[in-house]
Amino acid sequence: MKHINVAVIGSGSTYTPELVDGLMRLSLRRIALMDIDERKRTIVGNLCKRQLQHAGVNCEVVITASLDEALQGADFVVTQIRVGGLAARHLDESIPLKHGLIGQETTGIGGFFKAMRTIPAMAEICAAIERICPQAWLINFTNPSGIITEFVLRHTQVKCIGLCNAPVNMLHDAGAQPQDYVGLNHLSWVTKPFTPSYYLEYYDKRDEKLAEQQAAEQSRAQECTQIEEELLALYQDENLREKPGLLDKRGGAKYSLAAVQLIEAIAQDKQDIQVVNVRNAGTLPFLQDDDVIEIACVIGKNGATPLAIAPCWNDDMVALMQQVKAYEKLTVDAAVKGADNTALLALQKHPLIGGAAHLCYREMKAAHWAYLPQFYGDNTQLFSGKAQAYAAARPGYPAEALDYIASLLPKQALLADIGAGTGKFTQLLAERGYIVHAVEPNVDMRAQLVPHENIRVVATAAEDTGLPAQSVDAITVAQALHWFDLVAFMAECKRIAKPGAPVIVIYNNTPGGDSNMHSRLSTDVFFCEPTVRDFANPIDYTRESWAAYRTSHSHDPRPGDANYDEHMMEVHAQFDRENVNGILRKEVITRVYHDHLRWGSSLRDNT
Repeated sequence: MKHINVAVIGSGSTYTPELVDGLMRLSLRRIALMDIDERKRTIVGNLCKRQLQHAGVNCEVVITASLDEALQGADFVVTQIRVGGLAARHLDESIPLKHGLIGQETTGIGGFFKAMRTIPAMAEICAAIERICPQAWLINFTNPSGIITEFVLRHTQVKCIGLCNAPVNMLHDAGAQPQDYVGLNHLSWVTKPFTPSYYLEYYDKRDEKLAEQQAAEQSRAQECTQIEEELLALYQDENLREKPGLLDKRGGAKYSLAAVQLIEAIAQDKQDIQVVNVRNAGTLPFLQDDDVIEIACVIGKNGATPLAIAPCWNDDMVALMQQVKAYEKLTVDAAVKGADNTALLALQKHPLIGGAAHLCYREMKAAHWAYLPQFYGDNTQLFSGKAQAYAAARPGYPAEALDYIASLLPKQALLADIGAGTGKFTQLLAERGYIVHAVEPNVDMRAQLVPHENIRVVATAAEDTGLPAQSVDAITVAQALHWFDLVAFMAECKRIAKPGAPVIVIYNNTPGGDSNMHSRLSTDVFFCEPTVRDFANPIDYTRESWAAYRTSHSHDPRPGDANYDEHMMEVHAQFDRENVNGILRKEVITRVYHDHLRWGSSLRDNT
């Protein structure tokens, strides 16, 4: 076998030692292990190096955060990324349950949002492959594998085959041959003997599975978080040179077998038969030729060619595959376009979701804000043109809340107020004698900051403040945490804060407003067990200040937008309905969350 170069993207996954254990049987010239998470990249990468050395594999090993470096000379690129980490998976699994929907990371609305987060990242990876190693084969393990493969084959020029370990396990357990397998990824059957995929239980026993999930003490993501921390602790043992047995509890049985068989068959032109995700090409007559299916293929140097199979499906199988495939294609379109109407149409097509999509969609979209650039673009610019209304009409913060925060801070503390905006909170801190770095990337918002001798304006983003390491006594965030990439922000907090420094988050929650959802979701992900205090903060609006308030949010239309006039009519109508003697009162609750940074780990494991 010729020597090959393999790049693993998402190598911080605790699955990677399993993958490397299989790759060692190939003739490796170079293996590149790339991940954006420094901690996991280093821990897992070092174990993989020890595995290779222990097995006597003499190849170049590159551990890097650079995608370009990882792809240099690659013959095969294995993608196994999880955008947003297990914290995002927890949201995928937990939020739907509140809306009476299945919470699962690859199917239903949880799988939909995993695809929404993943497709922009896969687009970047594919663009880099086209530029650096266009001859390479992309072996995609990233879930939902069928949808991601559908995206790659429809929207890029990359040679891609989608892979999942489920077919290998199903065929092994049934004692069947690859030719006896038919379906879509995570919607499949072994036909001899007839054996449905485990994932069919979500369709056939929906109410029972939902009740099980709602009764569970933990989500699967939370269980995996605990297992991963145990694995990472084991992986740091320099005497460990083989994958530990605990890895089997993480899932992914026969993960490396599926990957190695596929790579080996392509590299050696073996012409053997494996189940993979490829274009239909006429194999299933009830689907389009360019639809991606999971089917038995002959594997060789030119990739995967589907085998012709005799009809082995019934009407129910056909109807379900057609419905889910329609959902998958609309999902790809929604992810590419960033289109809410297409996204809702996709969800309405899915048999596990249907008409119950809208409220859950809104909550999950807000929860995953930082990982959906196709919908929100550069979120540092969303308040451009709104800063004046923001400064004029957004609620301030009650003195009692400031007194409480002051009790948490050392005297003469140096603070970093991240996402300072127009400085409403920053100003109050400065007036109490604290020196405050007001970190705010938006020029319009910074222009509203009132000059003060204690305020140092810093025109950078929350995730990369540029402040010196271990320089601040406390970090504050007012009305802004939900805008941040929480993983990157956590790392930046740990970098700039002195040991023992508190992180304090404050939100004004208006009855019926989005802040209630933003504060709950973002703090739930960011903190482990924060101390929480509430303070009454009633706000009285005149007609003018109410109109300003209702045009100060990122999602509020601007003058000239198609729906601006309609929006303002509703704003004034609400004031007319609810005002008393020309005043509209909102019983705002100011909520303060705080916890101390835990050195050596995250406030919550967001990796």
